[in-house]
Amino acid sequence: MNFHRLTAAVGLIAAIFSVSVQAQQAGRPAATSASVPAAVPANVQMAIINTAAFDDGKDGIQRLVSAMNTVQREFQPRQAKLQEMQKQYQNLIDQIQKTQPLAKPQDIAAKQEQADQLKTQMEREAQDAQKAYQKRQNEVLGPIYEDIAKSLEAYCKQRGIAIVFDYAKLADAIFLTNESMDITKAFIAEYNSKNPATVPTSAPTPTRP
Repeated sequence: MNFHRLTAAVGLIAAIFSVSVQAQQAGRPAATSASVPAAVPANVQMAIINTAAFDDGKDGIQRLVSAMNTVQREFQPRQAKLQEMQKQYQNLIDQIQKTQPLAKPQDIAAKQEQADQLKTQMEREAQDAQKAYQKRQNEVLGPIYEDIAKSLEAYCKQRGIAIVFDYAKLADAIFLTNESMDITKAFIAEYNSKNPATVPTSAPTPTRP
């Protein structure tokens, strides 16, 4: 199991950025490329944002990146334990394969039973770790995503932007001819200036199973 990939499983947990910021706040479903009107009134201001850039370690929202890294560090002991268990399991399998032609059947059976028990334990540990990781991600990142959503709404209202298309979700449906419509960098820069990166202070110490 690649424990680092659990982050991708969480992703943008709340799917907070819909095609229409105002529709999102009202609780209406996000529009898709199929539901975008054929003609948009000329006085409606539109923009593009790429939410996939928010968790970029260098140019993303540093408060979000810092929180992600903090959660990752919290679970490093569990990750290390899973990796060690995987090594032990593989060593047992290698021993069985190497000694099978010469070893006694009962010895092979004993090692096989040991390997099976270790595999079961490893799978259980991995499942528990994944659930705990996702729960911690939601606890730490959830409030940040909500704050980003509110900040984006305020950012757009201040500039008269009524509709925002998320390039991360509609990449195949967007053909951008005016780069000035992309507010990703400008929004990230403004958010970072108002919300410096901070390390969560309430992070619990993961319990070793």
